[in-house]
Amino acid sequence: MNHPSPPPSTGPESRAPDSTAQGATATKRRTWVVALAAVTAGAAGSWWSRSSPDPTSGAHPSAAPGRKDASGGVASNATQLGEDFWALSLPRPDEQSLALVAFKGQPLLINFWATWCPPCVREMPLLDDFYKQMKSSGMQMLGVAVDSPTPVRSFLGKNPVEFPVVLTGADGAGLARALGNAQGGLPYTVLADASGRVMARQMGELTAAQLAQWALLIK
Repeated sequence: MNHPSPPPSTGPESRAPDSTAQGATATKRRTWVVALAAVTAGAAGSWWSRSSPDPTSGAHPSAAPGRKDASGGVASNATQLGEDFWALSLPRPDEQSLALVAFKGQPLLINFWATWCPPCVREMPLLDDFYKQMKSSGMQMLGVAVDSPTPVRSFLGKNPVEFPVVLTGADGAGLARALGNAQGGLPYTVLADASGRVMARQMGELTAAQLAQWALLIK
């Protein structure tokens, strides 16, 4: 069952820190907050270079021409990650920033998840195993936590993963919509090839068999 994104948290972790920490936190967040606002407000712009189908339609994206997508169909058009995607810099749980341009030129799996989402939590070990198997082939993976910092840090402290995770809070729902998540649920996963063309996407929990199919797309 897909889990809709919750309203923005009003708990302690979502409040601005007191005294001098407030300025430091604001500085760290400024880059990604501005970038998220630009992306979610202008998803029809350079975030995507689009052909057919429209990524907001909820239809399965196309693979590269002449290649089979994860559903077994042959695709003729592709959806391309645009320069605004690569320009994003997002905060990690350790409060360092991660520039997404570091992934450019490599196959990339993007997984939107949250600690309050049971299927997201269930598929996390599967995704981590998939990353460990595929990273030698050059595939990268990014976990996008549509969640607050405190529960994400707690979860990763008990359930560490090798792939990087970034924090977006409720704004991550807008990012997911820009990536074709018309339903607004979690988990949501997108696979792009080394040129940034989106080859597959999945609303809901992934399976080992499905990931095995995806692996064939990037080999």
